[in-house]
Amino acid sequence: MKVAVVGAGIAGLACCKYCKEANISVDCFEQTNKIGGTWVYSEATGQDKHGLPIHSAMYKNLYTNLPKETMSFHDFPFDGFDRSYVTPKEVLEYLEKYVEKFGFRESIKFEHLVTKVEPIENGKWRVASQDLVKDEQKTGIYDAIFVCNGHHFTPNLPKILGIENFKGKIMHSHEYRVPEPFTGQKVLTIGAGPSGIDITKDLSSVAKSVGFSHHGDPLTTASYESVYSSNVMQLPDVAQILEDGKVHFYNGEVYEFDTIIYCTGYNYSYPFLSPECQIKVEDNHVTELYKHVINLNHPTMYFIGIPFSTLIVPLFDLQVRFCLKFLTKAVELPSTEKMRQDLNEDIYQRQLRGYKKRKMHQLGKDFMQSYMNELATMANIEPVKPVIFDIYFRRQLLMRIDLRNYRNFNYKILDDFNFEETRQEVL
Repeated sequence: MKVAVVGAGIAGLACCKYCKEANISVDCFEQTNKIGGTWVYSEATGQDKHGLPIHSAMYKNLYTNLPKETMSFHDFPFDGFDRSYVTPKEVLEYLEKYVEKFGFRESIKFEHLVTKVEPIENGKWRVASQDLVKDEQKTGIYDAIFVCNGHHFTPNLPKILGIENFKGKIMHSHEYRVPEPFTGQKVLTIGAGPSGIDITKDLSSVAKSVGFSHHGDPLTTASYESVYSSNVMQLPDVAQILEDGKVHFYNGEVYEFDTIIYCTGYNYSYPFLSPECQIKVEDNHVTELYKHVINLNHPTMYFIGIPFSTLIVPLFDLQVRFCLKFLTKAVELPSTEKMRQDLNEDIYQRQLRGYKKRKMHQLGKDFMQSYMNELATMANIEPVKPVIFDIYFRRQLLMRIDLRNYRNFNYKILDDFNFEETRQEVL
């Protein structure tokens, strides 16, 4: 059996490792010359030496917003660092150790861009790629394909009425690296996800003022106030950009800014998938996927890492193990009809909770633990340990009530159900 893997980020590495253990031949296509995907920090933005978009979304002063204890592969602890919250460089060190430990680097085809994936007879796949170094086109036939290209490289830019009137610079957090270019400026950041929170704080050290536009609830807003210096002004959503270039907010206030930074997340993008793959993306809802991972219409195509608001590495690891059980026929896949019924029920349950289409892959407190435990039960594989979920939800609570200090807590796993928490000096 031969499998293709698109991308050598965290998800792709897990595929390589578990396929090797199952004696499955792997070709992992990575368009850059490094493993790690979005965790590879690069000062450059725009395009790389091959004219392709820079994949990395890292900024220089970033620390993870999840403790490393919740970022471990199933059988490879994230050890060797004093703090629970680590830098991208330390994440990459961990990933390099993972590759070395399980010995699958030869499976990775660096500087190879997947250009087309199409299904052929008997559930197989034709994968076309370009060797970026030799400028050669190649084609291979595979029994299955794992799509692991991530979703932190196609910026989501919400439409703002009158945005063409803005007279300053407009950019996405994907392009942000360091605060110094914004020294003395009046900057508006839009969005209160992890990047919006961190970049706002980063900018406040050098900017004249930072407007932080978000729609957080009162408790979250109060937590933000504890984090930021006096030159950060919390603002509601943007209503429009006026003809004179000033920004009008929904509370009626109007301010002038030099730069707008969209910290508004990313869009799922699979430009290499042919129409015959029968995968559509509508407002970031990828259809049709059974359990957010298996292509309903072509069940030897697997998408690893689509769900968000969740444990990252344990989820990827679990999804790969889940898929391989079906690929190797160790567990029988339900009928297409039953899988579609399951998908429709999942969508219905989300709609009942008021989830919009863009949230159809969100896990969070409503779905994360039940979803991951269900995968483990269905495939008869070892589940994620309860202590990992407990640390994750403890971090969620601390982040909500004490945003300034949540990264100063360290965790030590004692057993499958218990952990120890200590506090350290301020980052």
